[in-house]
Amino acid sequence: MRPAMLVVASAALAVALVVTPPLRAQAEETHAGNVESPQAARAALASFDKAVKAFNGKDYEKARKELGICLSHQPNNSDAHLLLAKTLYAVKDYAAALTEVELAKSTFDAGQAQAQVREESRRIELQRRRRAQDEQIREINMSLSRPVSDEERRLLMASLSQAEQARDELDRQIFQPPTIPGGVPAEYHFFHGNVLLRLQRVDDAVAQYREALKVKPNYPDAANNLAALYFAAKVPKLALEVIEQAEAQGVKVNPELKKAVLEAVKP
Repeated sequence: MRPAMLVVASAALAVALVVTPPLRAQAEETHAGNVESPQAARAALASFDKAVKAFNGKDYEKARKELGICLSHQPNNSDAHLLLAKTLYAVKDYAAALTEVELAKSTFDAGQAQAQVREESRRIELQRRRRAQDEQIREINMSLSRPVSDEERRLLMASLSQAEQARDELDRQIFQPPTIPGGVPAEYHFFHGNVLLRLQRVDDAVAQYREALKVKPNYPDAANNLAALYFAAKVPKLALEVIEQAEAQGVKVNPELKKAVLEAVKP
């Protein structure tokens, strides 16, 4: 059973000690609304950037300090909570890491709900402006139906063209797809599973890895960790099922793990 558990540990460590640019970009795009002023937003983002750099340089003390500053400005910044969880994980404070990853997921959900409210408000306002534009166009057309001078007609036609262009732009905005983020990202579930695994909560870790694969079926580390846990738990058929599903998604499974699982399921 030892090889399987080593597979899990190495995969978890590899992901825990890397923060990629998309994480920083999401912090900038998703959480700007959580602050009270543009100045605070810039300060939060600057601290987050410094924390990412410190984390990737394994300066975990500085990373924690900068994340504290970031979260003082943006307490609902889910990516900052996730990075803090990874920082705590790196120094083996797994209990604290669990608290932070749970906060990361709950604040992400809260941010998504707020985004949905903002999107609905935006659409209501656009529809109100669209009705007002329709009324303006109706009034211009009524004016054009009455006798007017050539100069007045020219001005009215110009106004009509502008109003119709404005209406078309409102239609474009009303019918464009909303920019609301999806559910909790797979990375959050995967890292949650890593923390739970370190706390010896294997069943809960399995649930998180499965959740990660629901969100992102071609997530290599989640598939390998989940298969390894099933193998270690002496249910190789479930491990093989995970491996086959992962490979169907183009995932490269750990060859040593796959070999061990295939040996275990032989009649």
